Amino acid sequence: MFTQLAFWGSILLCGVYVWGRGWEASVEDVRVYGGEAVNFWMKEYNRFDAAQRDATVAANMDARGRGGRGYKGR
Repeated sequence: MFTQLAFWGSILLCGVYVWGRGWEASVEDVRVYGGEAVNFWMKEYNRFDAAQRDATVAANMDARGRGGRGYKGR
């Protein structure tokens, strides 16, 4: 019940927004804000990916004590 209410409420809200702004302005808003959201997500993804790579390099260096992968024994 709540899910349906939230869904139809968001559809109504989008309709009211487009009615008030106009079709062209609404499409431009979606394009601009969508682009900003994608840029933010890509920046955060790249930051996370770099942290993962740094952690992997550090773990590999600890494996032998002087860098690289290798046998951890003795």
